[in-house]
Amino acid sequence: MHNKIISFLISAIGLAVLALTIDVFSWQNRLVTGGLPGYGLILNYLTQIPVGLSLFVANTIIILLVFLILGKSAGIKSVFGYIFLSAMIEFWWRILPLQPGDVDLGMQFINVIMQGAISAIAVAFVISNNYSFGNYSTMHILVNNYVKISTPKFFLVCDIVLSLLTLILFGWQKGVSVLINATVFYFVFKLALGKLAKIVK
Repeated sequence: MHNKIISFLISAIGLAVLALTIDVFSWQNRLVTGGLPGYGLILNYLTQIPVGLSLFVANTIIILLVFLILGKSAGIKSVFGYIFLSAMIEFWWRILPLQPGDVDLGMQFINVIMQGAISAIAVAFVISNNYSFGNYSTMHILVNNYVKISTPKFFLVCDIVLSLLTLILFGWQKGVSVLINATVFYFVFKLALGKLAKIVK
């Protein structure tokens, strides 16, 4: 029971940090960064629909599929993760003095690199404690049931699609920034998962 509580708390902190990076590095600077939140950011920029709300709806659909295809045990931890992440995105957005605005090219790249590195470590802590949070982590559970692919590679493939969509909608600078973010995330995420796996063992 003690280990389960520790795992839960570590995962909750990881999700809170992930939400913070989305608000501070991405939303505040009108950037699109990787993961399903990146799609939520695109929708927010085009329609003003809150990122937390769009994530909540998308993740509800994803997790319903997990329950239907893989059963209750696979989906139960995802329910906590996706609700908590959506709530934390809205929480940080409301309590911090964040104002969205465009930044110059140099700051764009600094922000996407910082977001990619910090969020990768946060996500690694969540996944290494056997939690998921909707988004790519739960999508990977579904896909991996049919096509075996490592978690970091699955995230990278999804982010390459996101970078192409961003390039089409917002131009090459933002598209390239998503690709840089995805690349940084991939390498840091892969390294962090490996290190944490050794610690857990």
